[in-house]
Amino acid sequence: MTTSINQFEDNFCGILTHSGEVKIAKGDVEQEILYIDDEGIVLVDGGKKAYQTAIHSKLLPLIQYATAGDTGFIKFIRGEAYIVGFRKNRSD
Repeated sequence: MTTSINQFEDNFCGILTHSGEVKIAKGDVEQEILYIDDEGIVLVDGGKKAYQTAIHSKLLPLIQYATAGDTGFIKFIRGEAYIVGFRKNRSD
């Protein structure tokens, strides 16, 4: 019998690299996810104020596992903020 394990149900990080691996990237900013909408827009807590980010296109199939309260990993690409990964909140 083969069982399918969902790595994101076990507080796994969804960091995507260019080769498609799941890996934590150095230099990404960790922010708490406040809100995720169906259009791929994410609101994160930036410390002094919240700001809007977009979900990186390679992460779109996985973002359904992220919820408000999880930690988002933000990368700034050409002045735009993108969610490139997330870590599930362990208190769930």
